[in-house]
Amino acid sequence: MSTTEVTKTYLLHDSSFEAERAAPWLEGASLTLTPFAEREQIAADSRVLLWLGDEQIRDLAELALERQWLIGLLPHPEARQACTALGVKGDPAQLVEHYQSADAIGADALTCNGELVFSSVVIGSVLSLRPYDINRPQTVWSLLRGALKGLGQLSLGSYKLTTAKEQVINLGALGMVAVAHTQSSLVGKRFDENLSIADGRVSLLAIAPRSVLAYLWFLLRLVLPGRISLSRLPGSLALVQSERLHLEAHNGFEYLLDGKPVHAPELELSVQPERLRLLPGPALQPREEANASNRETLRLNHVPVDDAAQAM
Repeated sequence: MSTTEVTKTYLLHDSSFEAERAAPWLEGASLTLTPFAEREQIAADSRVLLWLGDEQIRDLAELALERQWLIGLLPHPEARQACTALGVKGDPAQLVEHYQSADAIGADALTCNGELVFSSVVIGSVLSLRPYDINRPQTVWSLLRGALKGLGQLSLGSYKLTTAKEQVINLGALGMVAVAHTQSSLVGKRFDENLSIADGRVSLLAIAPRSVLAYLWFLLRLVLPGRISLSRLPGSLALVQSERLHLEAHNGFEYLLDGKPVHAPELELSVQPERLRLLPGPALQPREEANASNRETLRLNHVPVDDAAQAM
């Protein structure tokens, strides 16, 4: 939608917002200040700038999707993951000016058990793969230091995956990472253009190295220059792409949702294609997008499945 089609812009904020301190960048911006408690008063198709933390943005997602708001984020101190996902970097005055001329883009809404995912869902013993932070990028050392913790206790877990087309996969994996889109996670940033912000599918990477050396080599591949091609994945990596994935494990799941620890008996990952109408931040560099597809990808490589998974 063109910016000229929306005449009113709201600034939806929480209780930490101080209008007096914000006066220098509010002046001349023609923003309607709206407390979070009054969010229901914002009409459909409005342009809405958010001064909210990650959890409140997640709580707002259903209403924003229902009313098809054009959403732009301001750098709230507790919105680190959301701001990273949308390339929001800079001071509020610069961002307000940027959003006044920014055109909305359509993006998939990835949910995990009904919660909106900004960056990634990290499952199992790959918890060192925390979401990428635009302001605090991981270094080679910090990544390897996290990976080396508890290295001797690593073992493959057993998972059952069911796709939207009822394909069932029983596999053994050290862990898995579901990527929301390529701008927002360390894993997503390391892979080629086939991971898209709007292709209508969940992208799930399963990691199943056969040795400690293979595990460390995979981690190095994430931080070394150059991208990993999804058509030529390392043997210890599997890729599953579908509109929806249902995951089961014997003892349930301990996972990180955008870095937040969560436990659940089962996982449901699903995509609502291009439902999010976003005002991209100045640091967002979307790649050329593919059309939404209901095609499923099962690229299992040397990851153990079925009887081999049970044996391991």
